[in-house]
Amino acid sequence: MVSLSALNLRILICRLFNKPLFILKVENGIVTKAFGFAKPGFILDCIEIVKLNNFRSGFIYAANGKFGKPVLRSSKEVPGDMLQQLRNAWGINS
Repeated sequence: MVSLSALNLRILICRLFNKPLFILKVENGIVTKAFGFAKPGFILDCIEIVKLNNFRSGFIYAANGKFGKPVLRSSKEVPGDMLQQLRNAWGINS
């Protein structure tokens, strides 16, 4: 039987209901791509931001917003100020 961690289960639910363009998973402070395509420059920036904030676990994803423009969102564990740093990095790399 396959065992899913709580984080992986939440990523699966996010993938089913939010139809993300990509999902980046942070587990034990390590950033990995869980789904889709994110630009390498953005992933490198995410790694730096996660290290600077000493962030341990959660996920970040991009999904289409109201008018079709992609927006960056995250799991509830990501602090608001860190999400803003990620959005700034995403704006530069998108």
